[in-house]
Amino acid sequence: VLDEYLKSEGFTYSHTGNLDDGFYLASIHKKNMIKGYKIPSDLIEKIKKDELLFDENGFESVDDLGEFDFCQGSGWMYSINDLYSSYGFNRAYVQDGDVVRIRFTLQWREPTAFCRAMERNGRVRYE
Repeated sequence: VLDEYLKSEGFTYSHTGNLDDGFYLASIHKKNMIKGYKIPSDLIEKIKKDELLFDENGFESVDDLGEFDFCQGSGWMYSINDLYSSYGFNRAYVQDGDVVRIRFTLQWREPTAFCRAMERNGRVRYE
């Protein structure tokens, strides 16, 4: 499902493992994907309070978003019907009617601190 969706929306991606075993989404790529981003100040304060290494300019390109961008605790996570898993994407089983969300977190310890990068227009939106 993830591979099909990303490709249908014009994204490419980097990963470890493969679609059958140990798949970990390391980064996604699309032209100007994070151009004009803004990290909410309350989230920055929380990250700093938790003493995580943080750099608001700590990313490689506006065309990529991946693990360790901006913060040592950042990376891609997914949920199915609002339930987060600690397993790789390859172990996710999706049925008709399930809601799958792919989200980028700056703070893996708090899965509500996400930005959603799978919007239809391919832009990053923070929530």
